[in-house]
Amino acid sequence: MSKQAVKVAFDLYVATAVPVSPASFHRRASSLMDALMDLDACNDDIADPTVSSDAGESVMNVEVLVFTDDPIAALEKASAILRTALHAAGAATSAWPITRMTHHTGTVTRLAEA
Repeated sequence: MSKQAVKVAFDLYVATAVPVSPASFHRRASSLMDALMDLDACNDDIADPTVSSDAGESVMNVEVLVFTDDPIAALEKASAILRTALHAAGAATSAWPITRMTHHTGTVTRLAEA
């Protein structure tokens, strides 16, 4: 049997008050990935979070699969997961250094049961 899911991707454009080394930028992305994996372990309606980072462009790309056939519901769930993961990784909402965030969704079909 297969499930239907929506892949949600966020591009987080980060600006900081003081310069951040590439190693520090990638450590922050790694902390975000750790938090997403913890959330994945306790949420049956999401799977396969990923984080990639480009320190030169100050961008983190976050992707997550949400098990639903509704792209709006998927975006809402993924946004809540991202917010929770950012908090868990140490980012306070009022101090988020995110200057711009874009997102896109795409339906995933023929996803095999794990």
